[in-house]
Amino acid sequence: GDGAVEEFAPTEQALKEAGVAFVHPKIELQEILASRQAGLLERKRGMLQAEVQVADLETDELERTTHLAKQAKEGNTHDIIPTLAKPSPTRERATPRSKYYFS
Repeated sequence: GDGAVEEFAPTEQALKEAGVAFVHPKIELQEILASRQAGLLERKRGMLQAEVQVADLETDELERTTHLAKQAKEGNTHDIIPTLAKPSPTRERATPRSKYYFS
């Protein structure tokens, strides 16, 4: 906190009087914190992109299912509709969310 800044003041003064170039620890800390936050945001962005990909796959699957149902209804045939017990292709291809957490 600010107590640490006050404790650094004599060292800061001595460095200045000696003509030594330095970066104040408060500035260094701010840079470290900003770098950490940037990393967290990048990971968050990656997770969100993965979620969008899953949603896109599910949207595509829904469109195919809707189209097949419409075709089956128009042709009065259920043979073109896949078996209901068949696993979803989206679920087989999608990356589980848990893979992106705590990585």
